[in-house]
Amino acid sequence: MIAAGGRLPILIATKPVDFRCGHQALALMVQASPRDPAAERALHLLRAQIALARGDVQQARGDVLSRVTNDIDNVAQSLQQSISVLLTSVLTIIGTIAMMLWISWELAIVAVLIVLQIV
Repeated sequence: MIAAGGRLPILIATKPVDFRCGHQALALMVQASPRDPAAERALHLLRAQIALARGDVQQARGDVLSRVTNDIDNVAQSLQQSISVLLTSVLTIIGTIAMMLWISWELAIVAVLIVLQIV
């Protein structure tokens, strides 16, 4: 399979396709091609059409539910990592300023004023 086109991906079959087997022959051909985003989208659409043609709507719902669950897990994991990094950074800045004030409050004030002018 060759992916062509700009905004709308167009898949061009480089081998003959036997359409006597229905959509399944094209789906198997796309599945055997190297994985690229256009091929993945085409394969997903073909599987959805086959499921609807068979009346197997339950699998289509399960596929959508699986994708939504995966997306929610990815967002939750990203937020958890972001909050962890943010908390660590804030505590590091607070600890550094506290140590600077404990060692020499005059020098700490000068350093903080210089940093605030730069930022």
